[in-house]
Amino acid sequence: MKNIELQEISKKYGELEVLNRISLKVEPRCCYCLLGKNGAGKSTLLNIVSDLIQPDSGALTVFGYDYQRNSTEIKRLIGVLPEHLPLVDELTGMQYLNLVGLFYSIDSYKLNARIESLVSYFFEETTFLQKRIESYSKGMKMKLAFCSVLLHKPQVLILDEPFNGWDPVSVNLLIEFLNSFLGEDRIILMSSHDLLYVDKVATHIGVLDKSKLIYNSSLQDFKSGGKSKIEQSLLNILQVESKTKSDIAWVFEK
Repeated sequence: MKNIELQEISKKYGELEVLNRISLKVEPRCCYCLLGKNGAGKSTLLNIVSDLIQPDSGALTVFGYDYQRNSTEIKRLIGVLPEHLPLVDELTGMQYLNLVGLFYSIDSYKLNARIESLVSYFFEETTFLQKRIESYSKGMKMKLAFCSVLLHKPQVLILDEPFNGWDPVSVNLLIEFLNSFLGEDRIILMSSHDLLYVDKVATHIGVLDKSKLIYNSSLQDFKSGGKSKIEQSLLNILQVESKTKSDIAWVFEK
């Protein structure tokens, strides 16, 4: 089956339980977005699916493959944009993209064509490619990293906070790209705090809280059939308590 399936995934760091028996299935044509407070376990779960860290228990398959027997096959299927970008600051943008292409044994002619088309789509000018990555802004680094995960034509995108650093024009291009990416054999699994953008790309929502998956359904259901705003729906599910500003009134005093 061309899906991502997690069964009873658990993870602890010392005595801290981050994930407690998470079970989840993501089908083709889905952009599944994990939501939750800081430290809820979103990045940990994405890193487990990406094989960047190992779960303590549970099972995971990607398109029917598991990492114990089919690690290479899975890594050819997925494109991963982690929380900490895997860029090499000492390289130029072009050197880095070519290096990623070598990792996937992409033919040089095909690789050059893919680099040119991706850079042309996401960037307004390309002279930066000849400059070292250490000189790039945060947004440029994000866009370069995103281009790099597309070079081998992955069928699954795993994106941790993909909207960070993008300017309004570029993020619109990204949203259009993500919506076009989904297909009968393609999946997006992501996390984000940018609910405005989540509302434009997600088809399904999962909410992590206190190490558990407390919500798992379609975006439409999450928003009560479209009657609620996405941010209010999240606050309702997390049962966020209202707080008074009386104890910090000193901040506002003249």
